[in-house]
Amino acid sequence: MKGVFRRPLTAPLSDSNLINNLLRFVYKGNLYQYWKTDNKSKTMNFVQTYGNKPPVFISSRNLLQFSIKNGKLTSYRQSFFKFDKTNVVDVISATTAINNLWEKDDIPLALHPVIEKAEMSYLNLVGDAESNQLVFVPCWHIEIKTDNGLSEYFVNAVSGTVQTIE
Repeated sequence: MKGVFRRPLTAPLSDSNLINNLLRFVYKGNLYQYWKTDNKSKTMNFVQTYGNKPPVFISSRNLLQFSIKNGKLTSYRQSFFKFDKTNVVDVISATTAINNLWEKDDIPLALHPVIEKAEMSYLNLVGDAESNQLVFVPCWHIEIKTDNGLSEYFVNAVSGTVQTIE
């Protein structure tokens, strides 16, 4: 789905009231949560949740993306997926996932890392948003702030391997 606002929305883009109001404009907006604002692509990005469960990340495609032009929200693009639970697996802890990042030297100590967030999520590793069927695995979505800024990591919660979103 795509939509264009008749009048671009103006408000501080970090305003939580704006974010909550945006979700009322879209189909099943209550099933999305704010992910991040990307100043490079000039977008505000949201991910779909699985019921009241963790967020779902699909490769580099965001499930809900608002376009920003001149500091105003002008349009949006939305994908909505229906999820069917098929398997139940044991997952590693957030601590184990973070330790895996340390062991692989993905977190340089010289840059004074601080863990900002560690949340369970689902990541699409097979197929893309255009496929009929997608396969998701549980992953730890970890955000780490360093002297260079904020970095995101996805650690497969079953195998412990670090995944990348392309």
